[in-house]
Amino acid sequence: MNSTYWLNTIMDTMYTSNVGEFYVGLSSTLPAADGSNVSEPTGYNYARVQITDFSAPDNGVVKNVNTLEFPRSTGVWFDSDAKARYWVLFDGSTSDATLLSAGELDEAKTIESNTQITIAAETLSITLTDYYPAQV
Repeated sequence: MNSTYWLNTIMDTMYTSNVGEFYVGLSSTLPAADGSNVSEPTGYNYARVQITDFSAPDNGVVKNVNTLEFPRSTGVWFDSDAKARYWVLFDGSTSDATLLSAGELDEAKTIESNTQITIAAETLSITLTDYYPAQV
């Protein structure tokens, strides 16, 4: 078991006090823990959005302080009937950045031309879950 103090200390070190950069993107597929299976759009003005401020950790949870606005789409962002279903958090804006975290959007979004996607302040939550090892 980890104390709430320890969970908050880890999240503060990683997100609130860290001088690194964090970028959120969109994926139509559920990312795997190893960072694979991310299906981000390419082209049509798609770009990851930088998160500049996280809230102070509360019970191992940090949230985006500001509203996040993706660029207005200039075409369809996902092929066929695919939709934006997940947010993905990376340590950079380029394709070689490392996936840090991911979560499901409140509702899947079809992104056609001239669409503006926003994530409201305090709605993207990143949680450090306490880990309880199996008893042997």
